[in-house]
Amino acid sequence: MKVITLSQGAVEWQARELALSLIAENASGFDLMVGVRRGGEFLADALEKFLPEGYCRYRINVTLQRPSTRGKGARLAAVLGNTPLWMLNSARRLEAWWLSMKTKYNKRPDTRKMVVDPGVEFPNLEPHSRILLVDDAIDSGSTIKVVSDSLRGIYVDPKIMIVVITVTTDVAVVEPDFCKYHNRTLVRFPWSIDYKKMMP
Repeated sequence: MKVITLSQGAVEWQARELALSLIAENASGFDLMVGVRRGGEFLADALEKFLPEGYCRYRINVTLQRPSTRGKGARLAAVLGNTPLWMLNSARRLEAWWLSMKTKYNKRPDTRKMVVDPGVEFPNLEPHSRILLVDDAIDSGSTIKVVSDSLRGIYVDPKIMIVVITVTTDVAVVEPDFCKYHNRTLVRFPWSIDYKKMMP
């Protein structure tokens, strides 16, 4: 299992490649693009640079409530900023293994809820609308599944297509329609908490 680090420029290159695949397969575009915060929001921003104007009629970002991780990010980032890269890579591999085991053996339902920013509403769409669901990576797939299920509760029989940069485990509960890596590649993105710039 390899770990790669992508710069912002590399993410944009990946987004361009994904955008070209989307256009080739879906020339008519989508009614709605949904970015899953945080990584999916950034990837959706990058995709929009390479998609034709109006390719996605509407755009919205969603968040899954994760009460158990609130407030830990800043402290963890400070510690990880001083950690050698080889240790960060080992920790990512360990996390991927743990997620694989959790996905295989945990049968409890995911109780996280999809939310949008205050004052933001989902647009009204016709039945069978086309929705592009964007995230940076699929690990267990539970996040994408919660968002997909929630969108199916809002819209009538939507056609949901999923785009990510990587699928990191072989036991994900959902499969993307478009991705750059599907070989258990772990990607460290510029927005990842353990991101370390490779250049001074």
